[in-house]
Amino acid sequence: MEILNKINYKGNAGVYFALCFFLGLILLSCEKEANVDIPKTEPKPVLVCFLSPEDSFITVRLTNSIPLYTGVSNQYPLEIKNAELRLSDGSSSIIIPWYKDSVGYRVSTSLFPIISGKTYTLEVSIPDGRRLKATTTVPNKNFPEVVISVAREMTDSSEFGVFYDLTYELSWLDPSGEDDFYRTLLTNLVVDTFVSADTSSQLMLELFESDKDKDNSTFKVFGNSKLFYEPGTNNPLGDNVNLAYLILSNEEYYLYHKDLYESNDRNPFSEAKINFSNIEGGIGCFAAYRMKRKRF
Repeated sequence: MEILNKINYKGNAGVYFALCFFLGLILLSCEKEANVDIPKTEPKPVLVCFLSPEDSFITVRLTNSIPLYTGVSNQYPLEIKNAELRLSDGSSSIIIPWYKDSVGYRVSTSLFPIISGKTYTLEVSIPDGRRLKATTTVPNKNFPEVVISVAREMTDSSEFGVFYDLTYELSWLDPSGEDDFYRTLLTNLVVDTFVSADTSSQLMLELFESDKDKDNSTFKVFGNSKLFYEPGTNNPLGDNVNLAYLILSNEEYYLYHKDLYESNDRNPFSEAKINFSNIEGGIGCFAAYRMKRKRF
């Protein structure tokens, strides 16, 4: 009986392996190369422009997007240089001329001032028939007073010099009323006099705040940097200039820059997202802000 069981087991196993072999042949014979034509995607016009009473120029970047699969042909160069851009405030308007590749379109605010509380419309006409339009309103509020404090702590010293850690605190009182949107920047501009006369700018801090559920509150943000002093001097090795920016913006400016900040993620597993846009007929952002800058 034991011998018969072994024979039956071996017979069943043979049938099983034979069945798997023939199924594999059937699956292989069903394979076929798939040639799928990816639909051609035309580039979209991309417009980026931010208005501020504190700026000396009105600058507009107008480019073509780069489709993921079809690329940009000679018909659609990256920079769109031949469009007509008209900016109006409801009572007067100005044509913004092309300036140069690294800037885009530009006009001085001395020719067309940007006024707090006014609503502006930007209309773009591209020779190939594409049209863009966007509207934004400049924030009209008393700008909050900005207070900056700096704490310095020595971390190391030697015959070559003294090292310090600097902690910055930037604070302001949010005005009561309608929603307010803030972007804060702390930068360190270094002129390296020891090696050369080159300068470099280091972003120490970028934060976004809104006063939703925090109206009339005091906001505080913090940043850190390091400083080195040569022995026997009161001046650092290289002239360090620290700049603090407080930007009071409308919601469009806030959402666009916050999306850019959050999209700057090098995690390869993060999901792609569509950034905020308020451009009719294209993509990008047309928004406005107020700004205060302090050196410390």
